Amino acid sequence: MEDKYKQLSIWLQKYYEGLTNPLEERQLMAILQEVPDEILEELLAEIWEGESAGDQLFNREESALIFHKIRRRISPQWISYWRIAAAILAIGIVGAFVYLQIQPTVKINSPNEAVLLHKPVSSIKPGENTATFISSTGEVLELKSLAEGESVSCEGGALTKTHDGIITYSINDAAQSTSDNTTWNLLKTPRGGQYQVTLPDDTHVWLNANSSISFPTHFSADFRQIKVSGEVYFEVSKNVHIPFEVIADKVKINVLGTSFNVSAYSDDKQIVTTLLEGSVKIETEGEEKMLKPGEQASLSSGNGLKISALADPSSIVAWKNGFFQFNDSDVADIMRQIARWYNVSIRYEGKVPIKKLTGSIGRNVELKQLLDVLVYSGIRFKIQDREIIVTEP
Repeated sequence: MEDKYKQLSIWLQKYYEGLTNPLEERQLMAILQEVPDEILEELLAEIWEGESAGDQLFNREESALIFHKIRRRISPQWISYWRIAAAILAIGIVGAFVYLQIQPTVKINSPNEAVLLHKPVSSIKPGENTATFISSTGEVLELKSLAEGESVSCEGGALTKTHDGIITYSINDAAQSTSDNTTWNLLKTPRGGQYQVTLPDDTHVWLNANSSISFPTHFSADFRQIKVSGEVYFEVSKNVHIPFEVIADKVKINVLGTSFNVSAYSDDKQIVTTLLEGSVKIETEGEEKMLKPGEQASLSSGNGLKISALADPSSIVAWKNGFFQFNDSDVADIMRQIARWYNVSIRYEGKVPIKKLTGSIGRNVELKQLLDVLVYSGIRFKIQDREIIVTEP
């Protein structure tokens, strides 16, 4: 590297650590206007390699690709601060950081706000594949304890963990022929957990954090019913002779064979059903509406059942594919998602920040790294044990 950039490297290191004074920051920003992108990437890569002691997830080529992808989304008036922010994120963030697009109304008042959380504040890990199965007779099984390929018996059937970590629930013929179909099993995930299960009819179910499904010990010959709480994604096995019904609080969803997502968290303001494939009928309090692929039904107190078309319905199920997907999301909604996945509590000092954020971030990052990204939007945080305190800018 050319000698004229050696001092710049030292200043960048100080900026990264939050040690620069206002005069140094202004001088640094002026110099950076003239620095080619490839030099900036190289300088920041050296800083990151020193910070991470060689434990680097992205190589130089990958960092460059992500850097330029993010740069294309940065408006020119914020180039001074955002060039540094984007490059540090491209090199340093663990897991899949796709982009974070800040709405035009968001402004960073001080460059130091962009590095508040770059030093470790807490080692809070992301959620994992864990769930509890409670049989109709009250037997409790922690599914995380099952080894791949292991099978355990339960009342009327068996649970088996496949080699890809999915639980399959099967029933024996004797139980199906004698059961009166009035006893139910429960599968639930904790805060900080997620899971997948395959039901006896080959319906595949994904449970997000702090969610549950209740299902009978066997489906009857002419009807299949599931009760849910939290957020659950279904790929229903089609059978025109045996309708499939999902109940989420006050909403009833009737399907034959289709893919859809239900979000019915008790701390959210609405129950939302999003259809990806097939067709479903939504019933609630005297209302009935049909959904087509790409449509979403929302039920909220006082507003009845509303249907809307989505530009990108697949983004709704980004969670099951390992991502947080924010689509013009407000801060309170984002923090609720974070609280569930990282099993933390949220508290606000002052008013909830009025911002709308759009972006996609991997759910496999530690909490600190996710908050690092949000800090770039001007949101401020403090962490005390497992509590995130959102402070006013």
